[in-house]
Amino acid sequence: MAMPGRWRGRTMAGLALAFAFAAAPPLAAQTDAKWQVFRDRALGFTFDYPPGWSARVGCHGSRRCVAVRNGQGGQQAYAIALEEFAGNLERTATNKAVFRRTQEGWVAEGRYASHPAQPIAEDGWRGLEAVVDCGISDGGEVHAAAGECLWAVLSDGRRSIVADTQGTVANDEDVHRVLRSVRFVSR
Repeated sequence: MAMPGRWRGRTMAGLALAFAFAAAPPLAAQTDAKWQVFRDRALGFTFDYPPGWSARVGCHGSRRCVAVRNGQGGQQAYAIALEEFAGNLERTATNKAVFRRTQEGWVAEGRYASHPAQPIAEDGWRGLEAVVDCGISDGGEVHAAAGECLWAVLSDGRRSIVADTQGTVANDEDVHRVLRSVRFVSR
């Protein structure tokens, strides 16, 4: 039996990833009237964040990055950063983040080891996420202790957002809700 043209030439790993996205129900962010909404038309995305937190454009040396702070840590500390890039999921995941594709599927490179990446999806985007071991810093010095950093790439097929945490703040429900609330908008 011949496969439809759109499936011809696709690898089994690609098919498995496509089926994983199709099978996984969206985990829509819970709405909370107290949560604030970050909007910046020039960036082309919005997201929600908890009361008492702040969102400021400019992190990682880029105007395309938004640092979401929860008030813990110093001036450079953030709970999660979201940076926009042109390009699809695979290109951005491999060129702008810690992900790489293996024969077994996607993995994320941590400080000391590789960690399996999980597919994630919401209305309007699909992506990858993983928690990796990472060096934590305080005032610019890397400490011997390792933290757990969340990395994710979300893509609408044309643009992508790389999200990361610093390992100094727990990757708790609020951090995940911020990530899942991302929406791509027209510029």
